[in-house]
Amino acid sequence: MTAPARLTGLAPDPRQPGHRLVEVDRGRFASLPADLVAPLGLRVGDALGPRELARLRELAELAGAERAALRALGRRGYARLDLWRRLVRREHSPQAVDAALTRLAARGLIDDAGFAAHYAALRAARGKGPARLVTELLRHGVDRAVA
Repeated sequence: MTAPARLTGLAPDPRQPGHRLVEVDRGRFASLPADLVAPLGLRVGDALGPRELARLRELAELAGAERAALRALGRRGYARLDLWRRLVRREHSPQAVDAALTRLAARGLIDDAGFAAHYAALRAARGKGPARLVTELLRHGVDRAVA
């Protein structure tokens, strides 16, 4: 029988404000959002059972999907569905992507209406008509009412 995993480190991440560096069995586990780690009530030295380890893995997946989404949004704007497809194609779990995009939308970083307005203004200036713009926005995953 193997010994249960132990939480051996839980400190602020100096490279990512608002994140905590989590160490399990003296090895780096992940840098996780502090607002998601705090409700777990973890303390250094705690034994981590399968349920706690599974939750930490879920949070690590969420954090990875959120970082990937932020990098993509730093390059250009995306509609929510378009960004969801991109992240799932890059092998992030659909559940983690959903949670990450919900967190980003709550912070105002994902907005389909804003994306559609910007996209349409740019393309209209290049001579594209309304029907073509609506078709393209639908392809990007923008809701028909918003497009």
